[in-house]
Amino acid sequence: MEEKDWFKEGNALSDLGKFQEAIECYDKAIEINPDDAEAYYNKGNTLYNLGEYQQAIECYDKAIEINPDGVEAYNNKGNTLYKLGEYQQAIECYNKAIKLDKNVAKARKNKRILLQALAEKGKNNDFPENLKDTYLSLYDNDFFDETTAGLSEEIKEHYETIYFLSLKILDELRIKEKDAHEKNVAHYTTKKISQKLCFDKKDEQPIPFQLNSVTNSNDIQEGKTLFNFLFNNQKICPQSEHFVAFTGCFMFNYDNLNQFRLYGKDKETKEEGTGISIVLKSDFFSLIGKSPIQQEGRKISDDDTKEPLFRCVYIDPETNQVVSIGHRDYHTFYKTKDILYNRKNKEEIKAITEKIAEEIDAYKIEIGKKTKNVKDYLEELKNAIKDAREQRLDDKVICDLLLNLRYLVKHIAFKEEQECRIVKIKRPLVSEPDKEKPIDEEHERFYVNYLPITNCVKKIYFGPKATGMELFQSLLTYQDGFKGVICHRSTSPLA
Repeated sequence: MEEKDWFKEGNALSDLGKFQEAIECYDKAIEINPDDAEAYYNKGNTLYNLGEYQQAIECYDKAIEINPDGVEAYNNKGNTLYKLGEYQQAIECYNKAIKLDKNVAKARKNKRILLQALAEKGKNNDFPENLKDTYLSLYDNDFFDETTAGLSEEIKEHYETIYFLSLKILDELRIKEKDAHEKNVAHYTTKKISQKLCFDKKDEQPIPFQLNSVTNSNDIQEGKTLFNFLFNNQKICPQSEHFVAFTGCFMFNYDNLNQFRLYGKDKETKEEGTGISIVLKSDFFSLIGKSPIQQEGRKISDDDTKEPLFRCVYIDPETNQVVSIGHRDYHTFYKTKDILYNRKNKEEIKAITEKIAEEIDAYKIEIGKKTKNVKDYLEELKNAIKDAREQRLDDKVICDLLLNLRYLVKHIAFKEEQECRIVKIKRPLVSEPDKEKPIDEEHERFYVNYLPITNCVKKIYFGPKATGMELFQSLLTYQDGFKGVICHRSTSPLA
């Protein structure tokens, strides 16, 4: 028989459920014509029906190799990867099918079904952490749908790709429970504010930590660096009409002269080095990913009140290069090993020092991998935005979808800070006479309340010129939620 006859015979047998015989026919057709993409595709479908998913993927790959525009092959490969639990790869196949043919409703539907199923799985912790965070962030809140409200499903696909890539970047930047070497992060503040956080109460409740509006940042490029990078310095940086961002800023280096000089200055004397560094436990933050905006009126648990902590990304605008991500200074690994200063045995000190060096090397590799992933995803994001703009999509919608990422990207000039942040997205504030307005007592900036630091403080560092440490320590001794917290004097030299 000729090739087309074997192909037709295979189709007929497959329709009758005689899958093994059908495969033999497809193999005969392929033997006659090794470039028969349709025969590989149909053989893949038959293997899928037999539950031979890995072999089916090999056939779809061959069909795609022969015919790179094979929309159905990408779609069915996506279905097969879904069966194998390769969710991210499945999404990529559906995206490819949709890109090849924007009217392919089948791939769009399959992708939506997969994402919804993943969201349900995520609620039950049934699949890997990184995927759970990504897909729950996309589908367990109204942020994406609200931002793209009124748009067609076809248009939403382009925005969805952009948002999905931003979530992948956020997942790389998020501080996770397994990040054992980053258990200590500090907030630098004034002595006056630290006293309020530790000792003051309102209505019998501790004063909460506050997240401040990004409009009060000391960086005039705040929020612009990411968009300059993504839009190739076209100076596109619209103010969101729908959402407002608030941040809480922390540092990996909790006893750092540069930070004591920059932050926590006495407002009256302006004297440097008079601030306080409050080192916080990981309990103060959420260790899983979550929605960038909480649905209004939704009943939430205690865990839902916590926000994830993210590293900042540092970009050099002059070269348009991603230089680094926030991380701990390597020399601080030695600072945490107090045992080094209490030992006289040279061999023991040598062994501990060698172990620390190994930890530093492993940490450098880890940070290097994260930095590379962030660079790669940002390049993908840049290309996705380029494609979206060619489709004449709205820059304002794109910028809104990147709202929680834009305030994690900073100018290279701030690299020494090695900063990490909470970013909280809220709807615009509506002033009502009967409600407390979120303005501080000096009416200088907007803020939202986070959590009290009670039971979440590891230790406290006083700046080189901060006074009253002994009294502060004495008060902590009798303060609920702060017992056992020790105050330390920074040894950083400051004239």
